[in-house]
Amino acid sequence: MKRSLVVLSFCFLLLQSVRIVADDESEELKECLQDNGLPTNIHKEVGKGEFEKLKDVPESKIACVIACSFNKRIRSNDFLFTSFVKAVNKDKSLGEDQKKEMLETINRCSKEAKGDNCKFLDCLKITKPPFVNLIITPKDANDKKI
Repeated sequence: MKRSLVVLSFCFLLLQSVRIVADDESEELKECLQDNGLPTNIHKEVGKGEFEKLKDVPESKIACVIACSFNKRIRSNDFLFTSFVKAVNKDKSLGEDQKKEMLETINRCSKEAKGDNCKFLDCLKITKPPFVNLIITPKDANDKKI
């Protein structure tokens, strides 16, 4: 799947789809970068998922930026567990074995994270496949008319 499908700033759930949209220009993303001790000038790379340009940034920090951005955008501390379960179950590109494996990982990470989205996304390794593929950019959403 294209690297451009990677996104780190959660915006909202799209209509029937549970794929999550991001805005790499968002003020929320910049605030979350700052809140996690990262420079705000990397917001475009983070928002577009260009992680190869961010080799010195710990993945755990990026996971926390995603969680922070989601919480700010949605104005809630809802746990992302349900969104990921729905996303996996609705993704027609996944085979049954892959879905089962992903759902097992989601459940394990949910137990480990105990409601903490930052820990949950870090456990999922959100910056890497297969979970990173559940997130799309606004451009991807427009291109696919989601």
